[in-house]
Amino acid sequence: MGETDNERLEGKLYAIYRITSSINRAKTLKEVYRKVIEGITEVFGVNRASILLFNEQKHMEFKAWKGISQEYRKNVEGHTPWVFGEKNPEPLFITDVETSSELGKHREVILKEGIRAMAFIPITYRGRAIGKFMLYYDKPHEFSEEEVLTARILADELGFLVHQKKLERRLRESGELLRAVFNEAPEGIVLHRDNRVVYANDAFASMLGYEKGAELIGRSIWDFVVKEERIVEEIKNRVKRVYSGKKVPPLEEKLIKADGSLIYAEILATPVNIENKIFSLVFVRDITKRKILMEELQRFKKAVDKSKDLIVITDVEGRIIYANDALTEITGYTKEEAYGRKVPILDENIYSSETYKLMWDTIRSGKEFTTIITDRKKNGDYFMLYATITPIKDESGKIVNFIGIGKDITKERVLEEKLNKSMFYDPITNLPNRTLFIEKLKEAIELAKLKKRFVAVAVVDIDNFSIINDTYGEEVGNKVLYSVGHRIAELLRPGDIVSRVGADEFAVALADVGDEEDVIYVMNRIMDNFKDLLSVLNISIDVSLTAGVSIYPSDADTATELLEKADLALTKAKSEQVKVKFFHRELDEEALEFVILTGRLKSAFENGEFYPVYQGIHTYGKGQPVGFEALARWKSSDLGEVPPVKFIPILENTKQIIELGEVLFPVIRQDIEKLIAEFGEEVFVSINLSPVQFEDRNLISLLVDIFSDVSGNVAFEITENTIARERRRAARILERLHEIGFRIHIDDFGTGYSSLEYLKDFPVSGLKIDKSFIDDILEDRKDLSIVKVVITLARELGFYTVAEGVEKAEQVELLHELGCTFFQGFYFSKPRSLDALLNLRR
Repeated sequence: MGETDNERLEGKLYAIYRITSSINRAKTLKEVYRKVIEGITEVFGVNRASILLFNEQKHMEFKAWKGISQEYRKNVEGHTPWVFGEKNPEPLFITDVETSSELGKHREVILKEGIRAMAFIPITYRGRAIGKFMLYYDKPHEFSEEEVLTARILADELGFLVHQKKLERRLRESGELLRAVFNEAPEGIVLHRDNRVVYANDAFASMLGYEKGAELIGRSIWDFVVKEERIVEEIKNRVKRVYSGKKVPPLEEKLIKADGSLIYAEILATPVNIENKIFSLVFVRDITKRKILMEELQRFKKAVDKSKDLIVITDVEGRIIYANDALTEITGYTKEEAYGRKVPILDENIYSSETYKLMWDTIRSGKEFTTIITDRKKNGDYFMLYATITPIKDESGKIVNFIGIGKDITKERVLEEKLNKSMFYDPITNLPNRTLFIEKLKEAIELAKLKKRFVAVAVVDIDNFSIINDTYGEEVGNKVLYSVGHRIAELLRPGDIVSRVGADEFAVALADVGDEEDVIYVMNRIMDNFKDLLSVLNISIDVSLTAGVSIYPSDADTATELLEKADLALTKAKSEQVKVKFFHRELDEEALEFVILTGRLKSAFENGEFYPVYQGIHTYGKGQPVGFEALARWKSSDLGEVPPVKFIPILENTKQIIELGEVLFPVIRQDIEKLIAEFGEEVFVSINLSPVQFEDRNLISLLVDIFSDVSGNVAFEITENTIARERRRAARILERLHEIGFRIHIDDFGTGYSSLEYLKDFPVSGLKIDKSFIDDILEDRKDLSIVKVVITLARELGFYTVAEGVEKAEQVELLHELGCTFFQGFYFSKPRSLDALLNLRR
């Protein structure tokens, strides 16, 4: 139990003090009972309670109640179960009435009242029960140690006070108040003069283990005081003040019993004048039980504080309100630094958003959540806890706190990682070994099955590695292995895998591949990266590679088979003395074509072989186009016309698409002037921007420099995937282009990472309906429905629509009926160079 728990308990003790003080001021027993009920409900936070006392016939009578019906009181009064012994009775806590065996025939009456949990707390006087107070709960209730301790303390106080008030009433009625106080008072009363006992009541004698108070008359008060210097001095000073006629505050000290044992006593001394002599009248209460309970609480708190496990209590927002001493040892934060901060203390980004949300959803629903928590220490190091987080509810069922108990498993996890590393990682390169590679490859295949994607496996061999090892020694050879493995890893995406699977062989898995041509690009990139000498331990070494490649699902559909097929392809590559060999023959041919085209691209830029063509964009019923889409073309000096589907992916993979824009944009700018002159001021030209161009920091300045003075005649086309890749950056670029006056078209709408959110947030002018939806619009009802939705959505949002790939008059008529704004396709015109367009006009 932590400081917060102590504060809560101290609050209850203070409330008990206020209750007893209030009861002391009560004039009648009825008022006493009412104040007791008010106090009970306040201390325990319940809405229903009652107090019952024995009458002269030893039957229980309701003296006060709150929240219980007359019918219930009538049914149980005089018959309510006592359930505990009259001497030294113990409280009884019923956590669930339905399952309790202690209630017998009374269970049905209790359940009918809507009571599901209850507590029987005996009110005692001198070790005997004089009644009980009862707590009622509407739901099953687990009673905490704090509630049990509070109940014991309150019952002890109430027994004394109720008896005292009864006594006062009886004495007032008989006129013998003074005699009764001395003879029947439950607390000890001592009168002394000159440090000698003049009178002691039987209660005081019993408290100290004597038969009668008369035995103590004439004894020195020092016979009962513990002979500790501090205590003796304190009592001397107090006695001196009382004999001088001054009052002193209460004192808690230890007193010696007849058998030599000790009790804790609360002592209140006050001066009284009897026949012009000052006596000290002392009231003594035995508080040993309360002291023991408080010491138990302190021991419990100490045990919690010193626990090696981290114990944290937070408010409902996750802010720390208590932490034990383990906090500092585990996290490096002091309690003062942690209080008020949210958990995790430093960085919630270390959790996946799904895990973090699941945790909060679970505990806020009232359920316990167990997980491995990773957080940072104050010095930035990570630590790991096996943690259980439990919601704490009040009586109404409302969650008021969360308590987390976490065992530090950092050392165990480090040891586990070392063990895993030795089992699954190559000791020379620190890369996954064959076993782990197969497991990760299986996972990649399963994911590819779900997403209908490809997985490529390459086995890469270091050519003539044995010569390197023999020439430079094992140390250099090991460094070469490390460098080659990690250089390959740097060329891959985060989800890809590289592993050492043989003496001089590495296995590479390209996961989640969308196009087999991407595999060709990556393999050529790896090979090109080893054209330069490799520097190892200040030695320049010529390292070259050979690779065999297999692809899921065309070559094999299991991890082991894919690796075997890649191995076979590697063997063939070595026999044919080629750098990369695909198990699949058609891909071999594509790889050759890829290499050829990649080699020609450099000269294509140098020789100015790229040029734009324009395809018209039309409105219904008008022959003259209102706009054009600019498209890139490549006429190679030795290959002839190269289709865009061949060279555009290469340009994007190599990022040369940026250079293509720098070459073609100025040409398109000049052509726009000629198109305006020929087709009018309202004509516009749409220009495609690829995701790679969006990554170029100079994109905006390039476009502004070239097109700003004709911004009203230019529309930039971007795909949904471009937005999805870097949403914030895309938003900034598009907002800036929109401010300058450019139009924004969403190209291939509905085929990428479709999200209606960007239609709301981004400055979109028009949507281009992809050709794949237009092709079968006349026959396929699904395509027709999709096109209808897109056109309606665009119209509602204030966008125009452009239908791509229109090739039939019937398509035009149907699209017009649906409300499509513009049309583009071979039905109207094929892409043509500017000169061809102008000649056609003439």
